[in-house]
Amino acid sequence: MGNMQNKAPHCIGCDDPLSEGNKSDAHIIPNALGGRLAPDDLICRTCNSVLDRAVDNALVKAFGGAQTLIGLPRQRGKNPSIDLRTESGKRVRVQPDGNLTLSEIQYDEKIEGDRRMITIGAPTHKQVGQLLERARKNNPELKDIDVNDILSKVQPTAVPVEESLLLRLDYSPVAIFGGVMVALWLFIAHRERHALENLQSMLSRLENINEHGGMFRYLPDGLPGLRGPQVDYSNKIIVRSIPQTGEMIGYVELLGTFRIGGIYAKSEQRPTALIEHVYVHDPFENKDRSAEFSIDSTMFEQVDWRTIGLGPVKQDAADLEEAMRVAGERLAEKYTARSAADDPTSGEK
Repeated sequence: MGNMQNKAPHCIGCDDPLSEGNKSDAHIIPNALGGRLAPDDLICRTCNSVLDRAVDNALVKAFGGAQTLIGLPRQRGKNPSIDLRTESGKRVRVQPDGNLTLSEIQYDEKIEGDRRMITIGAPTHKQVGQLLERARKNNPELKDIDVNDILSKVQPTAVPVEESLLLRLDYSPVAIFGGVMVALWLFIAHRERHALENLQSMLSRLENINEHGGMFRYLPDGLPGLRGPQVDYSNKIIVRSIPQTGEMIGYVELLGTFRIGGIYAKSEQRPTALIEHVYVHDPFENKDRSAEFSIDSTMFEQVDWRTIGLGPVKQDAADLEEAMRVAGERLAEKYTARSAADDPTSGEK
C-alpha cells in the first residue's frame, strides 16, 4: 500500500484552501450565546463574515440581551449592558456584573423649607455633566460650582428594583430559524467532514426558512427520544437520520430557551445509512455533557416531524406565545438567583 497524504482542508463555503492566514474559528453556536464548539478547519474568514451578517447577528439579538441578564460566560469578550423596562414602565440598565443602574434622565428641583433640593440621575457621566450645567444655570447660587470636580467624584450607583424586569424574546422565523439552519450546516460538516450543500445553496434556502420556517418547528418539550440529565440553560445540537424514510432530523436548543427541530434534509434513496451526532454543552460550567445523552430510536422514529410541536403560524400563535413567556420567566429567575447569590445581605432578615 502506498503512502497516503492528508488532504489540506478547504473552506466549506467557497472551497478555497484554508491556511493560517484565512481560516476562521467557526462558532457553530455563536460565542455570544455561550458557544464553545468552534473548529478552525471548516470555513474561511470571508464566508464566516457572510454568515454573521446573514443570521448570527439576528440570532443573538433575538435573546433581547438575556445573556447579560443571566451572566452568561463567553469565550471571549464580555456581555454588553442592556436596557430593559420594569412592569411599571421604569427604564433600567443591566450591567455585565448584574447591577442595575438608571437608564433614563432624572432631573428634579423642589424646595423643602429653606432648602432647594436638586436630584440628578443619568446613565452616563456626560449626561450627568449636562444636568449639572443645567442646575448651575437655573440657580445663581450655584454659579461657582466646579462641574468637572463634581464629575470626578461621581460613581455609578446600583438602583434597587422591587418589581419584575420585562425581557422580550424575538422568536420570529427571521430571527431564529436561519441561525438554526446554519448551526446544523456547520455541525454536520464538522462531524461528517463534508458539507451536505455548498454555501450558496444553503443561503438560497434561508429566504424561505426566514419567511415560513421551512420544516423547522418549535419543540417546547425538547427533542422526543432524547435521554439524559437535566442541564439548565444548555446548548444542544442533535442530528439523526431515519434510514427508512431518508429524513435527516436536526435539533438545536439555545440556552435551554429556544428549542427547535425538524427535517433538515431528505434523501430520495431509501434506506439510507444511520447518522447520529449528539452535542450538549453546559455554558455555565463550560463542560461538554454529550456523553451523558442518548436517543431512544423507537420514540424518535415514531414522530411525525412535519407536525410535531408548534409552527410559526397563526393557529399555533397563542400556544407559542405562552411557551415563550414561560421561557422568558425562566431566564428572569436565573437573574434573580444570580443577584441573590451576589448580595451578601440576601440571607439577612
